[in-house]
Amino acid sequence: MTEKFRGFALVVTVEKNVDNALPNLGDSVRADGDLIERILLDEDVCGYGRDRVIRLAGTDCTANNICAALDSLRRTVSALDPVFFYFSGHGDANSCDGSAGASLFPWDADVGRCMNILTSATLGQAWHTIPSRRKFAAVDACYSGGLRMAKHRDAEAKLLSKPQLRALSDGEGSVLISSSRASETSFILGRDSNSLFTKHLANGLVGHGGHDHDGFVRVFDLFNYVAVEVRHEAPDQSPVYAAYHQDQNFAVAFCGNPAHRKTRKSIIESAIHDNAPKAITTLFSLLYPLGPTDQSIWERAGGDLSRLILSGQGRVDWYRAIQNINRGGFVTVEMICREALLDFPRNRDLERLQQFLSVPQ
Repeated sequence: MTEKFRGFALVVTVEKNVDNALPNLGDSVRADGDLIERILLDEDVCGYGRDRVIRLAGTDCTANNICAALDSLRRTVSALDPVFFYFSGHGDANSCDGSAGASLFPWDADVGRCMNILTSATLGQAWHTIPSRRKFAAVDACYSGGLRMAKHRDAEAKLLSKPQLRALSDGEGSVLISSSRASETSFILGRDSNSLFTKHLANGLVGHGGHDHDGFVRVFDLFNYVAVEVRHEAPDQSPVYAAYHQDQNFAVAFCGNPAHRKTRKSIIESAIHDNAPKAITTLFSLLYPLGPTDQSIWERAGGDLSRLILSGQGRVDWYRAIQNINRGGFVTVEMICREALLDFPRNRDLERLQQFLSVPQ
């Protein structure tokens, strides 16, 4: 890209722990980090310099080494440099020290004695002190939705020479995408060489989930692609988006190679004018594959599950639920959209559906 673009990253994979209470995760986890590192170094996607990507794996992933690497970022990056943090390994829904949020387990973690644990408090403090005005973290670990490390420090605006580099540096804030909710585990499917979440994160970064008209993959679009694809393969795993002081849908990657580009056609855009109930059913089935009971979306929207005929087949149940709405049920599609946007922020299909419903028919 250009020497003026200085992206910094820390990639950590803990496939094995000293503590026997933590089962070995195998080669998939190390492969996760190798894949993310290749994408970060790819000049056609992220273009981070090799000397600015810290890679920790195996026995190097001690709590001290991880904290030292984060501190190195604090001392090295400027407010103008984007920062990427990736972790793949074991996590837990609780912090053993009594602080709020989840925790991650380095190679030398001692769960029984609560030693060498990366708690939300520890990570949050380290993350907060890194002066970058645009930080992006992706954590592939069980219960990682409970992490609370999205903090932010104000900084000056950035100016880069090339338009694509300026776009990669526009926006402000701190974003964390976790592989699963605080109550869920994260999967490694037997047929895959990578963890489920990381597989789709990597595909999204290189453009498989779509991009804007200039070829940039943006953070909201990346999350929505990853969340939908993960839930399609494993409905019991729901990626989580958390942000702090984020002011726009900033770019996280550039699909410079046309072969990587994919124009994503909206479900709503392509079908709603022809068959609105079918399009709405298809959309909600993708977002909530278990049906209206999934993540309590129907009840959160104000609906009464006792009024629905549920079969346990997600798409069938959504079809019946939409029919219930059309017959004058208390809950409305607009109410479901509002709740769904809390799970899938700035989802383009949900926003277009809202726009369509707001226009008098």
